[in-house]
Amino acid sequence: MRSRNGTPLSSPAVSRRDFGRLTALTALALGGTTLAACSSSDAAEVTTGTDTATAGSIVDETGRTIDLALPAQRVLSGLGGNQYILELIRAVGGEDRIVGATASQITTDGWSGYWDSFPGISPDSLIAGQTGGFNYDKILELNPDVLLTGSNSPWQEAQSKLAPFGIEVVVFTAWEPRFSDTNVALLGKLFGTEDQAEKYRTAVPGAIAGVLSERLAGLQDSEKKRVYFEAATDFVAGVPGGWDWVIRYAGGSNIYSDILINGGVGWNDYTVEPADILARNPDFIIKNGVQGLPQGFYQPWARDKFVSTAQSIVGRPGFADLTAIRDGNLWVTNNYLVSSASKWIGALYLASWLYPERFEGVDKEQYFRAWVEEYQHSQYIPDTEYYYHHETA
Repeated sequence: MRSRNGTPLSSPAVSRRDFGRLTALTALALGGTTLAACSSSDAAEVTTGTDTATAGSIVDETGRTIDLALPAQRVLSGLGGNQYILELIRAVGGEDRIVGATASQITTDGWSGYWDSFPGISPDSLIAGQTGGFNYDKILELNPDVLLTGSNSPWQEAQSKLAPFGIEVVVFTAWEPRFSDTNVALLGKLFGTEDQAEKYRTAVPGAIAGVLSERLAGLQDSEKKRVYFEAATDFVAGVPGGWDWVIRYAGGSNIYSDILINGGVGWNDYTVEPADILARNPDFIIKNGVQGLPQGFYQPWARDKFVSTAQSIVGRPGFADLTAIRDGNLWVTNNYLVSSASKWIGALYLASWLYPERFEGVDKEQYFRAWVEEYQHSQYIPDTEYYYHHETA
């Protein structure tokens, strides 16, 4: 082979790992859509560009010890909370290693400009897929070292299908606040950005956890506000798992804490009957979203959507007599705020609404601003654009 000026070019070196992938891809091409291949083992040292990776291991959320070259050079963000996975990657400084992502929350209206700091995300690097399944052909085309995916994705299937191609599957639940410290440390090790990861952990989730612990100290169970948390879809309640953690860390009591699905692990919600909400009579109602729209946007909704949503809740038969409505404790929120920083920011805001006297003087907006500007490299939009307090006249 020769260059444009006729100078001979040496053949590019092919690592053992890449040779295994080429073999696997050849088998894929010959065998149609069957992912059959010869597996390969990583070399002790792999060089990509100017970065050198050495043999190492990490332990993911499933407890599996995964042997791989660290820091990872080519990482793909998968299913099961794509937005949250990408946000944590960016918070720890790993966005330059991302070679592709699931299309959800990227191509959706309302996220314009939010992902621009990821040089590897483009229309050509998006995987069309839902929580139920991966597009394996596209994953192989993007050729990652690692697929990062949520615990509520079909990761076991992905692991078995991608292992012959030398692609490791790392599982972590980016939206769970209780796993935040572990996940941030895992990402710092995976990307070789431990210092940045620790800086973020200390400045946002760690700092908020400290504020909540201090301000909620001494709160008795009998004093806890009873909260009904509803998704964008009417009468879909937050139950143990997912948004339930926002209520718990905020010092509230979920009126549907007794509804256990999958042991309260993972992402769970549950459709309830209006009459049952009336019977449980919450002190607070959080409506996290607007009917007919995705759960939340970086670009805020028009104010009239917040207002009309609140009015529709008040207008439900019997709801005007609920303690929450009578006392003016109905809030409509955009999930972008509620779920920021693995829901730690949402927990702080909710706590300040439940117990304003305990959180007097706390500047909760400083954490949201730091999250958006410093750790998401995005233009800050005032926090008040992401929630609406409907006070009964």
